[in-house]
Amino acid sequence: MRFRIQSAFIACAAMVFVNAAGSQAAIVVGIGTSGALATDAATAKAAAQAAKSQLGSVAAKAVFVYMKNQSASALQSIDSVFDRSIVYGDAGISDMFTQLGRATSVAQVMAIGGDLSCAGFLAPSPNNAPQTTGKQIGDSVATVSIPSGNGKVLLIYGPSFDGGAVGPVTVAIQGVLGSSYPMSGTCASSLIYKGSIVAGSWANRSMGILLWGDFSCGFGRNQPTVNEQTGLAVRASLSGKDITKLACTFIFNCTSRTGVPNELDTIKSVLGPNARIMGSFEGGEIGKTIDAAALGDGHMICVVSIFANSITGVRQDMVRGLMAPAWSPGTAIYFLRGSRSSGLPHERYTIEGAVAQSPNGPTGVYIGDNR
Repeated sequence: MRFRIQSAFIACAAMVFVNAAGSQAAIVVGIGTSGALATDAATAKAAAQAAKSQLGSVAAKAVFVYMKNQSASALQSIDSVFDRSIVYGDAGISDMFTQLGRATSVAQVMAIGGDLSCAGFLAPSPNNAPQTTGKQIGDSVATVSIPSGNGKVLLIYGPSFDGGAVGPVTVAIQGVLGSSYPMSGTCASSLIYKGSIVAGSWANRSMGILLWGDFSCGFGRNQPTVNEQTGLAVRASLSGKDITKLACTFIFNCTSRTGVPNELDTIKSVLGPNARIMGSFEGGEIGKTIDAAALGDGHMICVVSIFANSITGVRQDMVRGLMAPAWSPGTAIYFLRGSRSSGLPHERYTIEGAVAQSPNGPTGVYIGDNR
């Protein structure tokens, strides 16, 4: 006998992997945007609440906020939803997007929870000295004790990157951490550091956000401002990885690429229609590939994809609340790997308690002896 359960696709549903015992294990990602409400504060709070709701009972470990203007009231409203000590980002971004499209309101929010940790470092850059900034960030990151076997990635947001400083900052960080250190980043017009907008000249601060935990990362970068190069950069971030464990993707894009047609469609055609994407357009980027050191330059698209490790279980295309009432322990379970319209093949798992105990379910499930 075979049962089939399907549900409508929810674009921003959280990703929860379930291990063989049925307990949650890994990375949970929520992305929130909001249509314009009465005030910037109300709009930003709605975006934050949307991101948080997708985490379910999992606590956020890192929150990334992109805003189009330096609205203190908007940021305060986000701080009322999340612990402000884990809130980082850019308040004054040129343009931004998620998997849902270009942002049309004041803020977009990505919340990441689960088996990872986060630490932020703010580095002054006296007289716009990028070498000083890079060394300070590198020295701070070097003090963090990361357990053996954990993945890691350093995300850099630096106002001092504009005007050609991105290269020297990158080289200075690598001088401390090594040329192969996994990192990527962008210019930021106005830093958000631990829930506050950083005061002072645009040129005298840079920020590093270090993530580490039970994950691995893929990287891609490309420079020509044509869509074919976008696809190549995104595909590079998946090289050697299991896309069924993709948690989220950061896209650091140059403002010179805002006119590339249908770029988001190209990105989603590679990552899948339900991928969690936190994208920005700024000036000056840091990007790396799997087999090459990070490069600081301009006019680039830089991609960081984060994949959960050591997980038995469920594809990220989840719809909250879907269960499998016909399932019993030991019965074969077939999970749809994509949305109903994606055309991706089914993947078989036999997972004790997975569906019954998970607060989320996949976009479709087959239960029985055959497909």
